[in-house]
Amino acid sequence: MSEQLYRAKDPQVRYALATSEETPELFLKKLVDDPDINVSQAAQETLDDIRNIDLDYEDDSDDDFYD
Repeated sequence: MSEQLYRAKDPQVRYALATSEETPELFLKKLVDDPDINVSQAAQETLDDIRNIDLDYEDDSDDDFYD
């Protein structure tokens, strides 16, 4: 379904997809190149947010869990 949405003609549909952290990273990367600047920026911000969350999890160690 995301594939159909990222190709939607309506930029508001693409923007909604670009702002969702549930959107697969593959589609967010495609939306970064969207001709609508709002969609493009939203997709980049969502990618950055997802990557920051991933880095936070990598920084945690199992030892901290028991402290």
